[in-house]
Order: sequence, then C-alpha cells, then structure tokens
Amino acid sequence: MTEKDLSNMDSIAATTAVSPTVSFTCKESKVFEMLAAGKSNPQIAESLRMSVRTVRFHIGNILKKLNAANRTEAVVKAAQKGILNFLNVLRL
Repeated sequence: MTEKDLSNMDSIAATTAVSPTVSFTCKESKVFEMLAAGKSNPQIAESLRMSVRTVRFHIGNILKKLNAANRTEAVVKAAQKGILNFLNVLRL
C-alpha cells in the first residue's frame, strides 16, 4: 500500500465520521424512534403507513448518517451524541 493510498483512506474515514450534528428527515426521525423502541420493520411500516421497503430505505439512510453497521450500533451512537429523544421512544 502506498502513502497515497493511506492518505486516501484517511480522507474517506474523515468524511464518514459521525458529525455531532447529524440531521434526519422527518420520516427518518419517526422510523428511528420506532427502531430504537425495538419495533420490527413490518411494525414500523404499518404504524407509519409505508411499505417495508420504504422503512428499509430510511433505516439504510440512518445507518449511513450515523456510520453504524446495524440497528443496535445506530441507537448506541445516537444516544452517545444526544440525538435520540428517549422520552419519545418510551411512549412507543
């Protein structure tokens, strides 16, 4: 691996790091709150009146924005950053 390759990897890592001000769309926020409450994709889809495919799309965006590998990691990262409103999650 060359020095240029390492430099490129560093810049890629810097652009994918979680920003302290991650922003979600309104739909992503609603999906994320339900995801954090432990709801399944079909449950989220039914509650928000959208298809399961659309729920998966929003979850994919959430994972990318948080640089998370899975739902659990996304919730942990959001909690650490103070992004997730647990009062809303507890009501679900």
